[in-house]
Amino acid sequence: MNELKIISWNCNGIKNKTPELTAFIKENKTDIILLGETHLNPRDKLTIPNYYTYRTDRPKPANCPTTGGTAILIRRNIPHHYLVLPTEMDSTSIQIKLNNNTAQITSVYKSPRTKLHQKDLDTLTKHDGPFLIAGDLNSKHPTWNSRQTNTSGRKLLQHSESNNYIVIAPDSPTHFPYNGKHQPDVLDIALINLPSINYTLTNHNDLSSDHNPIQLNIQASPISRNPPKTSNKINWTKFKNELSQIKISNVRTPQEIDHKIDELTNNIKTQLENSTYTVEPKLNKSHLPAEITLEIETKRLLRKMWQTTRDPKTKKLYNAPITFVKKLLTDHRQSEWDAFVQTLNFKDKSLYKLNHCLLHKKPANTPLQTTHGRKIFEDDEKAELFADTMEDQFTNNPGENIQEAVDTYTEINRDKTPSQEFITPKQISNIINKLPNGKAP
Repeated sequence: MNELKIISWNCNGIKNKTPELTAFIKENKTDIILLGETHLNPRDKLTIPNYYTYRTDRPKPANCPTTGGTAILIRRNIPHHYLVLPTEMDSTSIQIKLNNNTAQITSVYKSPRTKLHQKDLDTLTKHDGPFLIAGDLNSKHPTWNSRQTNTSGRKLLQHSESNNYIVIAPDSPTHFPYNGKHQPDVLDIALINLPSINYTLTNHNDLSSDHNPIQLNIQASPISRNPPKTSNKINWTKFKNELSQIKISNVRTPQEIDHKIDELTNNIKTQLENSTYTVEPKLNKSHLPAEITLEIETKRLLRKMWQTTRDPKTKKLYNAPITFVKKLLTDHRQSEWDAFVQTLNFKDKSLYKLNHCLLHKKPANTPLQTTHGRKIFEDDEKAELFADTMEDQFTNNPGENIQEAVDTYTEINRDKTPSQEFITPKQISNIINKLPNGKAP
């Protein structure tokens, strides 16, 4: 993995948009997704295959719909660490290893009706290393291509200049209000501190929300888990037949024994290699049918037309394929699952393998932390940390020897316990044999 692909999207409610989000990140091979305004309750689920999910749900007010909330989805093969950073605005944070540095990534959302607090900015940007904070902060300033300036924008610009980071955004609008009387503007931005790391920013005209998803491609490689080892299998029937053809001549002198042993060993190794073959991994790369791809392209075209013209008639035309594409994606995913289930059977143990995978999912690969606060991601460094910790635990406490304790220890070791107080293995066996059947000893 030579490039880290991050998507930041104010989804304006994610519950009924996971099918199209899944298709979008699969098409763009996204590594990390930063979501804003998720509108989720704690009982709501947010799961996408092959991604870990971390959420910050805003408490639901009485007799009011759920608002706000943020989430981060990260690929399972990227080691990471979930962070809890106390902020007034909605935020979710993780840490990953990026070019041998611990990088902090945060998804944020601030309502336009709330103030941007400096202490929140201090909390999110005080990380000692690279960081990326992306989302809808409702902070406007021409420095990052907004049409106008507001109080939050001026405060954010001042804070960035004082703390050595920059604010970036696309050069085209990212927010298109549903109300045609309001003009589009740039609201989705990113606060970054990525020294010596190149990046590109893309404004995608896609997905069903009043905000466009923003893609940030970072030219750096996160430390990911090792790829699966090559699976080799042995054709034991072929191996048996090949071994049966090996002929061993009689040994006439003791000097020939070592030579014959080496010769037989080499023959066995050669036949084993000849009988071994590599099993190609099954690549689960399913592509969307052409009819679904065509409908998605049509939806994107109508979305672009509406964003350009702001014509209510075009908006009505655009609303129709939104629901239709969601239904197509949901039905396609269900049909793929049904087809996969039909291939499972008891003979090749595929049913048991699926059950084992579902019941024994691997947890996120989180780093360890040293006494100095440094995060450790590498396995070798983790082993050294365990060794140092065990060495410290089993090291004698510093200080002078206490004579009373020394005398007690010597007296205990000098006394010998009578042998009749011990029990022999034979006595234990007799006790177990006399127990009733089915009774645990």
